[in-house]
Amino acid sequence: MSKALRKKITNTESHPTPRSMKSSSSALAGEASVRSVVGAKRAPSFAERAYEALKHQIITCVLRPGEYLNESQLCERLGIGRTPVHQAIGQLHQERFLDLIPRKGVIVRPISLDEYFNLDEARLLLEVGAIRLAAQRITPQEISELEAIHGQDVAARRAGNIEQLLLSDRDFHFVLADSTRNPVLAGMLKAAYERSLRVWFVSSRNLSISSSNDEHERILDALRRRDSAAAAEVMREHVLSSRLHTMQPA
Repeated sequence: MSKALRKKITNTESHPTPRSMKSSSSALAGEASVRSVVGAKRAPSFAERAYEALKHQIITCVLRPGEYLNESQLCERLGIGRTPVHQAIGQLHQERFLDLIPRKGVIVRPISLDEYFNLDEARLLLEVGAIRLAAQRITPQEISELEAIHGQDVAARRAGNIEQLLLSDRDFHFVLADSTRNPVLAGMLKAAYERSLRVWFVSSRNLSISSSNDEHERILDALRRRDSAAAAEVMREHVLSSRLHTMQPA
């Protein structure tokens, strides 16, 4: 772990004084890019909209690790009532994105090195095993979806858009998770991935804008051939490469 990244992550473990929250006409813009937890057959509830918008802003570090949150300001920021926002905060607390501090309120959960290493180890075990199932169970429609996401990767790489690369990588892994046809495993994969994603946004200046695209292409090739062993090997490289890029000096 580089000294620069260690200092960057360690600094998030302190609780800064509250700052005024930015007003934004696009407060819910993150909703469209986040894969919705609700089915396509109905519109999301206000609580679901608040949950997706807040989680997106936490993951992308618009709401920074260690930042105090004010419920009333969140309601105004999102244009959503207090009850749905309160419900969203409760769910994000259960998922370890937020901490509830007695007599102080709500803060964005600080990033710790121990948590990151634990998530990284869990992802390596889960993703390599899951891709073996995906190679056997993935549908042609899901392969087409992965190809479309890979196209977004290529466009983001050409534009040097790190944020879009990270979000596209998440979408790629979420399709793979669903293609296992195991909702329990898929839920575990997505939870571990999203919590790791915050670390990558914190250290985004260190990330490569090319390697993940090559690995995605190789994963796709193995899935098209239904080659479980090859898919697992590439996935192992992919998870390990994200670790190396996160740890390299800034």
